[in-house]
Amino acid sequence: MAENKNEFKHLKVVKEDELKGYVKTCFSAMKTIAHNMSLVTNTEDPDSSVLERNYVLTLVFEIGKQISKYNETSERLELYSSELFVGGETNKFLNVNSDKVQKTCNDLEIVIKDSKFETIPDLVIHSSYDSEAGNTGEGQYLALEAKTAKKLGKFAFMKDFFKLNAYLASLNYENAIYLIVNSSAKQVESLIEEYINNGYFLNEGNYKLLFFIQETKDVEPIIYQFN
Repeated sequence: MAENKNEFKHLKVVKEDELKGYVKTCFSAMKTIAHNMSLVTNTEDPDSSVLERNYVLTLVFEIGKQISKYNETSERLELYSSELFVGGETNKFLNVNSDKVQKTCNDLEIVIKDSKFETIPDLVIHSSYDSEAGNTGEGQYLALEAKTAKKLGKFAFMKDFFKLNAYLASLNYENAIYLIVNSSAKQVESLIEEYINNGYFLNEGNYKLLFFIQETKDVEPIIYQFN
């Protein structure tokens, strides 16, 4: 049974009807696949990273369906606008511009080269016309990282949490989402507290980071805002 959702220090419950734009679309897509046994089943499989990738690809497909229209002539889905990009594993390069970023990268074993580090978000939604400008202009709608394995590792969690904060601070994303399946909000809260106590980088004063957490395959996902 999920714990009391209102007693956390860093996580505040958000109602679904408060969501807007592509954040709302993303959560709707998550709910669509929430009880797909092959995607959200508890697993100790050593290839859980493959299951995680399958989950993200399915999420991308569901998002695409919700923001697309059906072309009867070609009998396939098409985006309303060719200027919109929805996909995953798009390389991003961020500047190491503070001691906190440097410390976080060092502790989490993120490679720094020429005062930059490379990240690859699991999913992004942005305007494709900004691609030549390095994806840092207007139209950077959403960046998402996902964890779906049964065991939520501390190291892996903190790396993704850092990246999401960095996307907001350095790449002008309007929203960042940490999607977590098979772990509880209580576990997440504990890891956030440890992350903060370690003095790692936060995008302070700009709380656009949301958590979509589905504790088990038998319950509905819950939305939390990091604060």
